[in-house]
Amino acid sequence: MKVDGKTDLCTKNEDINFVLAAFAVEGILRSGNGGGPADVALTLSAENGSVIAETRTVSTANDSTECIERGKVPVTVSTSPVRVQPDLKISGHLLTVTVKSKNLQVAGTSVSLYSNTAVKLPYCDEKSDKEASGSSGMLVCKLKTDSNGIARFPCLPPGSYNIQPSFSTDKLRFSFSPKTKEVTMGSAAEKVLLSFSLSSVGH
Repeated sequence: MKVDGKTDLCTKNEDINFVLAAFAVEGILRSGNGGGPADVALTLSAENGSVIAETRTVSTANDSTECIERGKVPVTVSTSPVRVQPDLKISGHLLTVTVKSKNLQVAGTSVSLYSNTAVKLPYCDEKSDKEASGSSGMLVCKLKTDSNGIARFPCLPPGSYNIQPSFSTDKLRFSFSPKTKEVTMGSAAEKVLLSFSLSSVGH
């Protein structure tokens, strides 16, 4: 508004009508009980699919691979700033397990993941495995390491887990140190290194 002291509405003691053109939309992307990671892209779209605005989250979280539990939240902009509710949530983070013997990665190692609470992962059917329960808890998932000796468990919810590796051939049996490894998933990705040594040779 231009005020010149002569012709403007304020000087002429006339009403000034302001028209609100837009409002802010804010919300929180959570991971576990804390705030979510930085640099996650969020898009605000109209009902017809057209993109209205794009932004990225700001946080001090570590880099990680995330899974968004709720990817869309309906928002109606009316006569006040909008707070997106419920909060968008990250359902889990990436757990990376690396198996090595000295400095060599070991491919084909079975890595079993256990929890004291029931956890369902979309890429793993724990009921198909005979090791559905044990002293380490309930079997969540069982994967084999790749050519780099790495097994990846993406989208793992926060909580405590036990990792149990195993590896054997027709002639060799390996022991692992430690035999089991406990890891607590919080609001960031985790990496676990397991080493093993040859224990015996049989037929």
